[in-house]
Amino acid sequence: MLKKLILLAFALTVIAEFSGVASALPLIGQVVRANGATDNRAPIGPYVGNTPPLATQAGGWIDGNYCFSDRTYTWINTPPEISGAEYIRTFNSDKGTSVTYTVTFPVGATVLLTVDDRFTQQSYVDNIVRDFAAAGEFTDTGWHVLVNGDSNRQLSVYSAIIEPGTYVFHDPASTSNNMYVIGALPRPSKAYDPIPEDSSRPLPGGPAGDGYWIALSFMPGFGATTHTAYFSSNFDEVNSRSEAVRLGSPPYPDEPGYETTYYVGLDNPTVPPFARTPLERGIIYYWAV
Repeated sequence: MLKKLILLAFALTVIAEFSGVASALPLIGQVVRANGATDNRAPIGPYVGNTPPLATQAGGWIDGNYCFSDRTYTWINTPPEISGAEYIRTFNSDKGTSVTYTVTFPVGATVLLTVDDRFTQQSYVDNIVRDFAAAGEFTDTGWHVLVNGDSNRQLSVYSAIIEPGTYVFHDPASTSNNMYVIGALPRPSKAYDPIPEDSSRPLPGGPAGDGYWIALSFMPGFGATTHTAYFSSNFDEVNSRSEAVRLGSPPYPDEPGYETTYYVGLDNPTVPPFARTPLERGIIYYWAV
């Protein structure tokens, strides 16, 4: 008789932290626009395909500031998570063209892209960033912002973390609806990209005595020199960061992109950071960094 296999269930308390204010240093450097539209619209006036965007108004991404260089539409209902962010006032008229925006991010950033909610959003975003990001790498943040002056059009905000460098953003592959806007926030200061994800049911890594083990990994926060992980089937112990369930905080290089991994469930003292007793199936485990 077949029996249902119950996999290990994990509930993660690791979340990404996004700053609600701009970095002390400019996150967006040089912006080169090419192959865009030609027109004459307020607030910029006459422009051609390589006319650069207007500078962002004081305060950055906040209610009342202009969204685009060639429209008098303004932001409303700006989420607090992106209030004050740096952003590029792209040209709304560039939709349906072969425009590219070549943008330099001198210190790396959490890059934001707005997407009109009338689009099939993920494929739209994937096409814009196709030169430097894999499909699905830019993900939906769950944040929404409205464009006043265009029927209070709702836009979703997608994001991904990038390293310092120069990146090419392509045309939106659409002849209608709003052009995207490129924004930037500082890179997360806390751990992010936990694997397994929150509330996931990962396959165990293999037997360990009478139980199983699994690897827990995350990306370190920018500028951090150590992180400390906590792991237990007792939510309160993890939530209170009890020393009894502390996995340790091994040092690692202070470089964005360095992945830290913990192996839990192994009784092998040769595997740092010295894991817990073997795990059991059908148990919900919690972890935090």
